[in-house]
Amino acid sequence: MGNVAFEEYEKWDLSPLPVPTRSTLFSLEPIGVGTPWVESLTSYIARLADAHCIFSGTLMEKIIVPLAFGFSPRKGAQALYKGDGDKSNLLNATGPRALRAVQELEKLTLHKDLHFLTLLPWTEVLYIRGLIRLTRAWCPLCYEQWRLSGQTIYDPLLWALLPVTTCVQHQVHLSQFCPYEDCCRQLPGLAWRSRPGYCSYCQRWLGNMRGVVQPSSPPLDSEDREWQQWVIPSMGSLLATTPTLSTAPTKNQVTTVLTSCVQQISGGNACAFAQHLGVSQAMVTHWLHNGRIPQIEILLRICYVLNIQLSELLLGDVETLHLCLTETPLQRPHKKRQQKLLDIEHVRQVLETVLTSNEYPPPSLFEVSRRLGHTLRSLYKCHHPACLEIKNKYRTYLQAQRTERIQQRQEEIRQVALDLHAKRISLTQKHIASHLTQPAILRDPNMREFLREICRQLERNEGDSLP
Repeated sequence: MGNVAFEEYEKWDLSPLPVPTRSTLFSLEPIGVGTPWVESLTSYIARLADAHCIFSGTLMEKIIVPLAFGFSPRKGAQALYKGDGDKSNLLNATGPRALRAVQELEKLTLHKDLHFLTLLPWTEVLYIRGLIRLTRAWCPLCYEQWRLSGQTIYDPLLWALLPVTTCVQHQVHLSQFCPYEDCCRQLPGLAWRSRPGYCSYCQRWLGNMRGVVQPSSPPLDSEDREWQQWVIPSMGSLLATTPTLSTAPTKNQVTTVLTSCVQQISGGNACAFAQHLGVSQAMVTHWLHNGRIPQIEILLRICYVLNIQLSELLLGDVETLHLCLTETPLQRPHKKRQQKLLDIEHVRQVLETVLTSNEYPPPSLFEVSRRLGHTLRSLYKCHHPACLEIKNKYRTYLQAQRTERIQQRQEEIRQVALDLHAKRISLTQKHIASHLTQPAILRDPNMREFLREICRQLERNEGDSLP
């Protein structure tokens, strides 16, 4: 018999396939890790909540806070998150709030790089006082540019840092108040309804759009511009360096570098070194002998005067550190503006004129203080009753605007519901929202209850019309 060729069939591997670990929450990718424009943790939480179609406050209080052992939901210093967003920007800083929030979010999303969205790797060398602003700041031109180019809207960690006050790209001050006249509120870092690019109170776009009058801010003078053009790259370089750290910098390392700086610049003379920086000798002594860490403003001033980067000061090797004084040392990087002399009689006349005028919309007390160039405290000292009346007048205006806005939204919901009902389309929240000019208004529980009442009325009317 000859050789018989047998046909070979495909072999199948019947061993079970490995199933990857599933995350509890959507494993949202953070933006800009390893770059100066890395996303802040509060921005990541807001985007994560939006991906799950829930409020940021709901995500924090219902999911993250219950997992954070030792933190009370709303009470005192142990509150990881408060519903009004008070001090929520500390989630981007170096304290226990940031640490616990990062730990729980990394468990829920299975991302191991979320601590890079905070300043936690720099805990020992960055003093928290003067480091993080407690309210939200943003550049409306950046928002608008990202929206027009189709990029994801988010809040960089740079904007949460107190030394960063401007957008160098667009040469404008960072905004800290909602630009709409019927809102004009400061925004917390993470409010209950936070969304990157939108006001957490009125839910309107914060970008620089036509028809929206942005609050006026003083122009950048040459000194501010020069200082910010140095500060922002220095802070951005520090944030970009964070993922490359093999070990976290320590206090002892910074003390050693500062001691080397004093030795190289002034031959070990602390008094002369303090004069170069424009600080007291006692402060320099605290750094060198008591292990104190300078605040971020002082650290930046030291780096500017010695012509080095902040990362070099915090991570540098004393053996390779070569220092030289700048030709024009900066005596005070954040120079306070001289306040105008207070003319009490003039301020009283202006307040009374504002109170009796027919200006519409009526200006807020904050707007009046900005026009006069004085603080709110000064205005109250000049004419306390008039300030209270201006405040109440503006509050009444806001309440009337809110009532009118609610009525307009309810009327729009009613008309959409009637149109869809006439077309025999089911009145679900999804169908209603797709026909509204602002679908997000149905996130408001009061609007949803109004929609349910409209549906019940239509059902009753239809039942009464049946024979």
